Amino acid sequence: MCGIFGLVGETCSDAQAGRAVSAMRARGPDGDGYARLAPDMLLGHTRLAIVDLDARADQPMFGLGGRLAIVFNGEIYNAADLRRELTGYPWTTDHSDTETILAAYARWGLDAVTHLRGMFAFALWDEAERRLVLAVDRFSIKPLLIAERGGALAFASSARALAGLGVPLVPHLPAVHSWLADGELETGAETFFSGISNMPAAHFGVWTPGGALALKRYWAPPDAAPRDLSEDEVRACVTDALDSHLMSDVPVGVNLSSGLDSWVLRQLTEEGGQGLHAFTFSFPGTPYDEAARLSVVMPDDARWVRTPVDAHGM
Repeated sequence: MCGIFGLVGETCSDAQAGRAVSAMRARGPDGDGYARLAPDMLLGHTRLAIVDLDARADQPMFGLGGRLAIVFNGEIYNAADLRRELTGYPWTTDHSDTETILAAYARWGLDAVTHLRGMFAFALWDEAERRLVLAVDRFSIKPLLIAERGGALAFASSARALAGLGVPLVPHLPAVHSWLADGELETGAETFFSGISNMPAAHFGVWTPGGALALKRYWAPPDAAPRDLSEDEVRACVTDALDSHLMSDVPVGVNLSSGLDSWVLRQLTEEGGQGLHAFTFSFPGTPYDEAARLSVVMPDDARWVRTPVDAHGM
């Protein structure tokens, strides 16, 4: 988890950028930075280093001699495959998936997003085309909030970061009412704040100076009749997904209950995920003791480390 933010079409002070960074420190404790591409154009990032820990993978990241600039939150699971395909790009990192997005854009332009497999939200500035490209993954796993006003565009991974950039957080009362009454919002783009929306899933947007953000859907679920999958087909799909999610240069951890995710842990260890750290809450002597049920599916060589938690101090 990282955090991205930016303000284009309006001057952003260092104080505003600093407040946005502070608001997202928990999303990216391993580093931060921002770049002023023009007096009225700023991209910023807070980093949780997962893939390619080298400082060359820090963001904002530039490509093609400064023509491209990107801030990115997420993971591109097919980054290694894309790197092998994108020959000829002047790579500057060992295996950064951030740079893979730059290379994909350099090759395919706006169609690059259709080649990405992963969870992501990114903002990419193309100096040659004079356009900013915002994009989120197919299911909007990674958040990206946007606010447009008077030809300017602010975006960030969190509402608090938008506030740091000077966007007022005014409650959108119909959305609050909808949530309290029905437990959901009317649309996926709606938020609890007036003038702030979620970037819709499976969309990218293009903003040009003086213009508005033009959104385009790049993917939709296949229109196919539902069918029953065999156990082997389900296992193959889950195994493929798990294998891709193990892409990391730091230790991988999982949170467990006692349901499907516990079976997933078993699959992870069978697929080469030894050394995983798994976390759950245990309430010894009660019907809610997850650890007692988890022992049934835990690997044979699993070792428990119990740490008492002061509930009042959480």
